[in-house]
Amino acid sequence: EGQQRLSAHELANRLSYFLWRSMPDDLLRQAADDGSLLQEDVLQAQVQRMLAAPAISTFCETFPARWLGFEQVMTVDIDPRMFPGVSWGLRHDMLEETRHVFTEVFRTQSSCLELIDSDWTVLNSRLARHYGLPKLRGDDMRRVTLPEDSERGGILAHGSILTITSNGTRTLPITRGAFVLEKILASPTPPPPPNVTPLEEVEQPRPNATTRELLELHRADPTCINCHKKIDPIGFSLEQYDAVGRWRSHEHALVEGKRVRTHPVDTLGQLPDGKSFKGLPGLKKILLEDADQFRRCLVEKMLVYALDREVNFTDEKLINHLVHEMSSKDDSMHTLIHALVRSETFRTK
Repeated sequence: EGQQRLSAHELANRLSYFLWRSMPDDLLRQAADDGSLLQEDVLQAQVQRMLAAPAISTFCETFPARWLGFEQVMTVDIDPRMFPGVSWGLRHDMLEETRHVFTEVFRTQSSCLELIDSDWTVLNSRLARHYGLPKLRGDDMRRVTLPEDSERGGILAHGSILTITSNGTRTLPITRGAFVLEKILASPTPPPPPNVTPLEEVEQPRPNATTRELLELHRADPTCINCHKKIDPIGFSLEQYDAVGRWRSHEHALVEGKRVRTHPVDTLGQLPDGKSFKGLPGLKKILLEDADQFRRCLVEKMLVYALDREVNFTDEKLINHLVHEMSSKDDSMHTLIHALVRSETFRTK
């Protein structure tokens, strides 16, 4: 089928709903009325203006929430016997941390790789206390430089992400591994076969078996092993964080309604290609060594958001082009958005 160029008004609408989630304002409408929006330089100037406008805050809330799903932190059923201190306010702080970090990376036109690893995050006193970080005063969220060797830089160490990939009682390495594959590496895993026993129902080989032992039994099913070879090592690398995102050295279990320490945490993982790594620092190193995979994931999520449709094989050339644009420039999301809006795909229907 032939692609048809968008009219100036159609382009104005697509651009405005992409960046502001609302109708074009007067300035954008004028550029559509006189047709000048179809000129490259006018279009770029409008994008520049829209990225700097207050209305871009809608994008900074909506896009990362749709991509990462971190707002679900408000609905996870957290077991109060295991985690008595987790209030609604704290959950909201977790959500705000992720939203603010995204906004800060976006607004300052920093490299998107800061979402994977950075030496700062956004905290208030309650969240800093939850993470066991140096004391802060007050409820307002602010950018904080992390202590040297902190385990908190990057969204994979955020309480919001670590809580939504747990079940409110225990960590779920499979869910965490699958989250990283889908949301960070754009390589989602197929759903499990229908007849597989879920991890929660695997027969315990001994009282309070380690998460790793339960997974070994679960993986013994030959239909599962190939996917798990990819998922599990990533999930294990995050085991140093409990089900509400706190740092821990040991696993815990409920025994007669009380929380008790069980086994030391083991974060060693080995990928199918033989690479082994330890903990989140090891995982981040691997993610940054092949950063094009994360760039590609961000590009795909941005395309879906901008065009309101799934990506398909006809987008392959554009995706590769946008990944190259980012990596050859400053890796900022502004660069990505400018390049995306310039593309034929964005300007045709």
